[in-house]
Formats: sequence, C-alpha cells, structure tokens
Amino acid sequence: MPHIWRHGSGDRERVQTAGAKRASLPAHMTTRLLVVQTHFIQYFAPLYRELARRPGIDLTVAYATDLGMREGLDRQFGKRVKWDVSLTDGYHWVVMPEHPGVDSVPGGLRRRNWSVRNLVAGADVVLISSFLSVTDQIAAWTAWKRRKPLLYRSESTLLPPLGNWSRRAARAVALPLFYGGVSAAIYIGEQNRRQLRRFGIPEERLHFGPYAVDNDLFISRAGELAPHREVLRAQFGLESELPVVLFVGKLIPKKQPLLLLEAFAHLQATLPSQLLVVGDGELRSRMERRIAEAQIPRVHLAGFLNQSRIGEGYAVADVLVLPSVRDETWGLVMNEAMCFGLPVVASDRVGGALDLVREGETGSTFHFDDVNGLVEAMRRVLPIEERRRLMGEAARRLIDRYSVQASADGIVSALEAVRR
Repeated sequence: MPHIWRHGSGDRERVQTAGAKRASLPAHMTTRLLVVQTHFIQYFAPLYRELARRPGIDLTVAYATDLGMREGLDRQFGKRVKWDVSLTDGYHWVVMPEHPGVDSVPGGLRRRNWSVRNLVAGADVVLISSFLSVTDQIAAWTAWKRRKPLLYRSESTLLPPLGNWSRRAARAVALPLFYGGVSAAIYIGEQNRRQLRRFGIPEERLHFGPYAVDNDLFISRAGELAPHREVLRAQFGLESELPVVLFVGKLIPKKQPLLLLEAFAHLQATLPSQLLVVGDGELRSRMERRIAEAQIPRVHLAGFLNQSRIGEGYAVADVLVLPSVRDETWGLVMNEAMCFGLPVVASDRVGGALDLVREGETGSTFHFDDVNGLVEAMRRVLPIEERRRLMGEAARRLIDRYSVQASADGIVSALEAVRR
C-alpha cells in the first residue's frame, strides 16, 4: 500500500511488563528510539519485542516496505513466501509511505521514504542497520542535521564481499566518512567488530550486541520434538540408524549446496550417512540432476520449511553444515542448530563461525573451496555418537550467550553511552 502510513503496536502493554528485566535505562533517561528497517525480518521481531519491554525505551520501528509481513515472491527461494510467525506483535511499528514515482523494490533498498524525516524529528536517538538503503541515508542525514545521536548496527565483515573491485573501492572511501558520523555502534560478533574498527570506529564507541535467534523458542521446540525424532525421520524418508548431515538455507551459489553434495558423495565411501537438505532455490534442479547422474545415495531434498516447521529438520539431524563462499556475514542457522544441541561444520567464509564454531569443541571449520577439507571436517564430527553428543552439549551451552536478551543489552549500553 504505497503512499499510505500503516502502523501497529501489537500487544505492547502486555510485553512491556512481562518477563525478566535485563539492562534498562534509568527513568530520567527515557529515550524515544527510532529504528529504521528496509523490511520485516523474522529474526529481528523477537529483538524488538525485547527492547519494547525494557524500561526507559520508547521504541518505534519504521519500515520502508511491508515486504516480509505480507506474502511476496522470494526470488532466491524461487517461490512466494509468507512467514507463519508474527513479525509485528509486541512493539510499535510503522510502514512509511514511499516517495511518489518510485518503483516497488524488493527489500526497499532504493525506496525514498522521505517521511522518515518526520520520525527522526520526533525521536531522541536513531538506529540504522545499513548505509546502502536510501531511506537509511535520509534518516542518517536528518539525524546529523538535527544533532541527534546515530547508532549503527550492521552485520558487515572484512570477509571477501559480493561485488566488483570498483564497488569495494567505493566502500573503502565511503565507510570512514559514514562511520565518522556514528555516535555508537553495536557489533554482532568478532568479524563485524574488526570491520567497524578497520574503517574508523574507535573501541570506546563499540558495544557488543550478539546476533541471535529466539533461543527460548528454539530450545523449547527442541524439547517438544526430541521424543518424536524417529517418527520425524521416517516422515523425511530418513533411516533410523545412520547419522544425518543437515543443510538449511537457500539453494543459491553463495551457499554452495553443490559443494556439500560433492563432499557428501565422497563421505559415503568411508562413512555411510544421510544428507537432509531443507530449502529451495535456483540450484535445486542441478542438485537433482547430479544426484541422479552420480547415483548419490541417501540424499533427501525436503524443500522449503516455514518457521513453524523448521525445527523438525534440526530435530532429526546430527550435524549442521554451512558451506557458504561469500556474503554469509553471520549465519543464523548455526544459532538455531546449536539451540537443538547440534555441532556445526562451517566454511571459513561464514562470519559467525569465528564466534560459534570452536574446533573440536562445538564443531569444525574448513577452507571454503576445499571439498576434501569439508569431507574431513564432517569426519571429525560424525563417526562417534558420544563425540557428537558432547560437541552438541558444548554448542548448546555456548549459544546461551548469544541470546535476544544479550542483543538488547548491547543496544541499551549504546543508548546509555550516547544519552550521557
């Protein structure tokens, strides 16, 4: 619905008084916080609900588009998707009208929502998560002009990015200029912290707010599904005895599902196992052809599973593999898998692997384009059931530190710093 304001608060009054209190602002520092987002993201809604609970924060999340809240075509999944969990309950949100004459753009990166200037004018502090979005640029410029603190929370890293050399060179020039106007930055992990430091944000302006999923929800779901593991395996067509390697994500080149398929075929020679692929995308047909041509046994393509069913994939698995080659700035499927007590095998191009994958303790890593390295990484985790169990327990303990509550604490810490 372009050119029309849309807004809502969910059950805001209830969530503001519910749950255990974590870091919060003193009453005399009550802050009107404006968060600017391109579109609704299923992983961020729990964080906004948590922030709305915190005393001293009057939160508004402004979206450039309603993509994500409504059903829409996800080009990378190759199908229309509507998330079956609420992305709007528990916090105050608005969908801003876009500037007349601007075409609808997936993700809203080029949308010019000039109305964000009015929202910035009514806020005490502004939080953005990108400088690529035109609406974020307008919000940042307005905050600077009105001398309002600007917070920055991104997932960018120094790992090789998508894009040609000219785009990378342009960012190397633009980032220090942009970061110079950031009052405080919330970093999600070590790779992100290194990028922020590299381009000019001093250590004293950095606050740790880890990337997180709704741990409570996923851990609860793990408990519910554990007694049904064998039944669920049968529903996926899996055998009950052999270990299961799990891939969760879009079947697109940057995720390298074909590399995993090749490595899995090699693995069968010495370690019979099963591969469950949860997701869809442009490479599915190539995977199906490769499975048939090479007669790779025990590969199961489950297709896209929405949020209410994604836990079923984790519940039947023994290890998650994330073999991404580029632009995997974190990899939240690792968080989800670790909530289910799974060890993780990840490439060295996965941003969150430096924080979450501890060699021999919570999983294993491999060089992103080394098929044999991926085979060996899976062999280090899979063969012994007791070893998998111990690594899964360590993963489960570690992920407790990467919670929505800890993420909100980082934002509150940044707010305290700039409000002083």
